Amino acid sequence: MAAGPTAKTTLTYTITNTAALPLTGLAFSDPLPAGLIVATPNNLNNGCGGTLAAAPGATSILLVNGSLAANASCT
Repeated sequence: MAAGPTAKTTLTYTITNTAALPLTGLAFSDPLPAGLIVATPNNLNNGCGGTLAAAPGATSILLVNGSLAANASCT
């Protein structure tokens, strides 16, 4: 079934640290597929610390300066 131009979806990113040491400076950038944009409102939730940026209407999602405890995961 194809999605229409006003269809909505939810993206979830999970970062897992399997090391015995905490991680700092986590970062990623995800350019969205063509035709997909961040909704208004963007309804961001960030459990990874740092700054999560995805402005309404943007075509990418960005995390900078995140952190994660040893042997932990965040979404």
